[in-house]
Amino acid sequence: MILDKTLKTLEFDKIMASVSAYAVLDCSKDYVLNEKPCENIQQANFSLDKTEEAHKLLFTHNCSGVYFFDDVSEFLIRADMGGTLINGELLKIAENLKGARILKTTILSVKDESLKIVPEIASRLYVNLDFEKEIASKIISEDEISDNASVNLARIRKDIRSINVAIREKLTSFMRGGNKYLQEGVITKRQDRYVVPVKSEYRSFVKGFIHDQSSSGATVFIEPEAVMELNNRLKGAMLDEYNEI
Repeated sequence: MILDKTLKTLEFDKIMASVSAYAVLDCSKDYVLNEKPCENIQQANFSLDKTEEAHKLLFTHNCSGVYFFDDVSEFLIRADMGGTLINGELLKIAENLKGARILKTTILSVKDESLKIVPEIASRLYVNLDFEKEIASKIISEDEISDNASVNLARIRKDIRSINVAIREKLTSFMRGGNKYLQEGVITKRQDRYVVPVKSEYRSFVKGFIHDQSSSGATVFIEPEAVMELNNRLKGAMLDEYNEI
């Protein structure tokens, strides 16, 4: 009670709020805001020595500070329980590993025998360069996984590209031969299948499956027989890609 009154008189909370503004990580800010004065002289001297070492590393040896990264503890707990992590979460873990690696390498590369506390703390930082590189090479962004993620995925995506090319070639050939039936010379999709826009009065002249029609009724979107099998193969390959991811 006496301590709380003293801290309030000293405006300790305002001091710590100012100090927390210099913290890079959100968890560090919370740690500073919840910090209390040391309870004994030994603890105080240790904290002062640690602060002096950090100051020397930053301003005498020009060590880089802590790089920002998100808190990934929730992701690690879920992974440890057998859960699946999404792209963005894995990228954040890679950033965490990168920040730890840079900080650890930088601090431990300094040759100064007066530094004991901070290097010992840095030596306990976990780094895994192989895993960090693996994430970076296989996950392009939160929405995209690289073909290199697996041999099977690379093969599936190669098949998808090949089928897409084959479909477009067949439809382009079809449109050149039946141009008078078309509302416009474009290839489009309906229900994830390639179709062509055919004038309603010519619908019976184009063999295939009608997937949709325009709001005016002047155009029907037909999947020509010539590409039905390729469309089926494409749909199957895309399902394989989804399952592989």
